[in-house]
Amino acid sequence: MATAQTAVQEAEELPISVANRKREEGDLDITPMIDITFLLLIFFLVSSKMDQDAAVDLPPAKNGMNVVNNQSVMIILRKGEDRRALISTGAGREFPLSNGLEAQEEEIAKYVEEELRPGNKKFSIIIKAEKEVSHGEVSRVTKAAGKSASDAIQLHLAVMETH
Repeated sequence: MATAQTAVQEAEELPISVANRKREEGDLDITPMIDITFLLLIFFLVSSKMDQDAAVDLPPAKNGMNVVNNQSVMIILRKGEDRRALISTGAGREFPLSNGLEAQEEEIAKYVEEELRPGNKKFSIIIKAEKEVSHGEVSRVTKAAGKSASDAIQLHLAVMETH
């Protein structure tokens, strides 16, 4: 028994040595987090509804430029039906949509070309649109009017207030 006690005492006196194990660094697997993020992104893209004709409240202009109406080609856009604008000249001549969009755009381009002849002394194009007219319609008319205009011609856009 003495040997057992001596062995225990000797074991208590010896320093405890810890094995020099290399600690493994814990790797963080972010793959599931990326999967969840993409699933949420897809969910919100699929479930959200984009409203193309949503009215955007723009702040009023703080400054502007004076443009002489007599020296400008005037095109007026009013709210029509089926998202299409009613387009007319400043004098009231309408560009009907009955023959299709391409025909209407060609009529607008022809009108602008005639009005910008050097003898008419017109130096700019003014496109006036009611607030309810969609941006797509204004853009379409702007492209049609720009086909016949040179780089020296200025294009002005205006919003008509409707009461």
